[in-house]
Amino acid sequence: MKTSNNQHASQDGKEPHPAKDDKSISAHSHGKHDKHGTSAKPEQSGTVKPPDAPANPLEAKLADLEDRQLRLLADFDNYRKRSLREKETTARLVRENMLMELLPVIDSIELGINAALSHKKDKAFVDGYRMVSDQLSAALAKFGLQQQQAQGAQFDANLHEAVQQVLSEEHPAGTVLAVIRKGYLSGDVVLRPAQVVVSSGSAAAKPAEQQAEDVSAEESVEEPEDAADDGIAE
Repeated sequence: MKTSNNQHASQDGKEPHPAKDDKSISAHSHGKHDKHGTSAKPEQSGTVKPPDAPANPLEAKLADLEDRQLRLLADFDNYRKRSLREKETTARLVRENMLMELLPVIDSIELGINAALSHKKDKAFVDGYRMVSDQLSAALAKFGLQQQQAQGAQFDANLHEAVQQVLSEEHPAGTVLAVIRKGYLSGDVVLRPAQVVVSSGSAAAKPAEQQAEDVSAEESVEEPEDAADDGIAE
């Protein structure tokens, strides 16, 4: 029977189809097209790189080095500015301390000039003192020393130190009448306030209540002295 079937197939002129194996079926299934005619790609698994991550590791290293360089430059610039400020502050403090140490020397020279004038010393002697005083003042002015012009100015607690108040019919209250000790500045810094005598105004300008307070204050000061005198007399 098998022989007759093969012969019958050969007589018809048709070759028998060979059986398809599993590998050819799998390859055919993977090559299937979708309904749009494009071949379907297999899904890929794994992590996806962020879009901003540089593909080349050398570029990432270069970007890191540039960032570090910018940070170092900024730190160095801040250090330079801070060092300059500290240097200026140190120089200013040294200069101010030096000027404050020389203020008593200036006072002594001025006292010597006034003493020479009061004792009517030789004019050449007084002139010599004044030349030394002028030279010293000119040298210290180069380092920023400035003398306050307090005479006739309005009293300022930031610049002046009032040591006395007196009545004045000619000057309003708060006017500097006399300078006991000169004051000096170094730029905007007060090295030494000027000791001054300040006008308290005229007696007529004071209210009656203020005058009564002044009289009562004077009487209260005089009473203990009278009591002490009475005790001694007894």
